[in-house]
Amino acid sequence: MPEEWVSKYKDNLVGNKPIVKVLNSDRWFEGRLRGDQGALLDVMIPRDDLDAEPTGTVVLSDNGAQVGEPKSIPVKYLQPVYPTQLGTTVVVFMGPFAGKQGIVRSIDDAEVFVVQLLEDQVLEDIQKEFMTLCVVDNPFE
Repeated sequence: MPEEWVSKYKDNLVGNKPIVKVLNSDRWFEGRLRGDQGALLDVMIPRDDLDAEPTGTVVLSDNGAQVGEPKSIPVKYLQPVYPTQLGTTVVVFMGPFAGKQGIVRSIDDAEVFVVQLLEDQVLEDIQKEFMTLCVVDNPFE
């Protein structure tokens, strides 16, 4: 996944509470957050005239429980958390269904999953790299 994925797909991510994972970040925060996961709440993209990098506001969690205050993390250290189980909720952030949430219904292939979109309950084949887990209640349970 290119490191600018959060900035590029910001409008499809913010508001859907996507789950992101902190990558190797030895040069940032002394690597203490490496591997941590949390919900992406917002993305700040600085003006072109500022010497700053885009950051994401992330609420880290441990087994679903919030850990500390939201943290501002450079987006280059964030990656999507791909679904690995049926019934998990995802947000599609790119492709023809960008911005929509759905439930993973089938994992027949390592790269393409069948997702039931919440908006119209239609089943669609969606590439794994087009989605990330998100924090929402499952309306089908």
